[in-house]
Amino acid sequence: MVIFNGIDKFNLKGEITAILGNFDGLHLGHLELIKSGFCLGGKVVIITFEPHPISMKHATFKRLQTFKEKLAYFENLGVDGLVIIDFNKEFAGMSKDAFIEDILVKKLNASNIVVGYNYHFGKGASGNSSDLVESSIRFGFNPVIIPAYKIGHKVVSSSHIRNFITEGRIKEANEFLGRLYYLEGKVVKGHGVGRKIGFPTANLLVDTDKLLPKPGVYSIIADVKGSEYAGFCNVGFQPTFNEREKQLVVEVNLFDFDADIYDEIIGVYFIDYLRDVQKFSSVDALIEELKIDKIKAIESVAKNIVIKY
Repeated sequence: MVIFNGIDKFNLKGEITAILGNFDGLHLGHLELIKSGFCLGGKVVIITFEPHPISMKHATFKRLQTFKEKLAYFENLGVDGLVIIDFNKEFAGMSKDAFIEDILVKKLNASNIVVGYNYHFGKGASGNSSDLVESSIRFGFNPVIIPAYKIGHKVVSSSHIRNFITEGRIKEANEFLGRLYYLEGKVVKGHGVGRKIGFPTANLLVDTDKLLPKPGVYSIIADVKGSEYAGFCNVGFQPTFNEREKQLVVEVNLFDFDADIYDEIIGVYFIDYLRDVQKFSSVDALIEELKIDKIKAIESVAKNIVIKY
């Protein structure tokens, strides 16, 4: 996959199939666009935007995937090229007609242009799929509009997945993603409380742009230096220990694992929501609950068909 940081650097020749979108989360709906692109032939090129356009209006916007994760996923899909357009104020002010003629036609010279049914572009998101179809007559490209992808009666979308994750409905999020929700973080030193009570944890420093699941305890699979371990993850606070009840943490307990992994980057795949964050009356009560969490997590990992990628 050739990466072009800016449309002016694009130089692939031949028949170009351009697939446009923000692709936050790269869910099953996005994969329908990409599969359609491969079926059309030519060199398949993804056109995406950084930063995410929503983040310009909402500073607290969190991603389903970090940009690093998204790049790795595109690479695994086998696309030929990735064009990253700087979504700045100047670009946001470009008219819909200029976007079609200057970007898609003159700079990309795309033979096929693939978008989702609800794709918008141009100043104020004024352009839509109908504009693409109308312009195709003038410029001679083939517009391909992909309809909504549904599971049951619900449209698969990044916003629905984001809601599932923030509500702790991780299994539904995974179903819409077509894989397990993932985050990664650097292991940093914590307070050592988990080790003292027989449940050592790895405390993770997670990218601040990443959307964290609803606070609670989850069954997980962790990737540590290429090896996988079942475990559970606590997202949220530590209310049993008063001095840390306002400190947000992401910490994982890995089963059958005992090694020094400080400063390592580990990946965490979320399988199911086990319980809410609770404040226990004593450390002993917490320990008993952690034993139950471990049993539930082992059962959860064992009974779920795991599709991580």
